[in-house]
Amino acid sequence: QVRNLAMRSLAGTASIRDMVKVFHRVYDLPIVQPADAKEDFSHITKLRLAMRFGLIVEEFMELCEAMDIRADINFLYLD
Repeated sequence: QVRNLAMRSLAGTASIRDMVKVFHRVYDLPIVQPADAKEDFSHITKLRLAMRFGLIVEEFMELCEAMDIRADINFLYLD
């Protein structure tokens, strides 16, 4: 199942939902159902939340680069 989804993803025929599902399975990340998620993100460890935030920042930086926009981002970790 995961292999088929991954192959469809690489071929460009998978849906966004399927691509996210493959990403989570390949990297052994938990898939939390919306009903189980908490507004304060307490269902996610700080380490996993930091990793997810890092992925978002990476995508943002790639978008900026593609649009020839210079983005200077600095992080301050408080915990």
